[in-house]
Amino acid sequence: MPAPGSSTTANATAADEDAEAIGASLQGTAHEPVLALHGRMPPNALKLDGDRGVFDQLVDWHPER
Repeated sequence: MPAPGSSTTANATAADEDAEAIGASLQGTAHEPVLALHGRMPPNALKLDGDRGVFDQLVDWHPER
């Protein structure tokens, strides 16, 4: 678990996949990627590597309940 205020990375692919297969990563403090994925802060306020479309799809995704 990262220390308070430290940076964490949210990968958009399964953890067991090859590093080369990762489509995108979003970096910020522990709560920032969550806020960005829930539309509470702009994703471009965080460090984004790779295909931004992956995160746009996650933001737009509405799973059936």
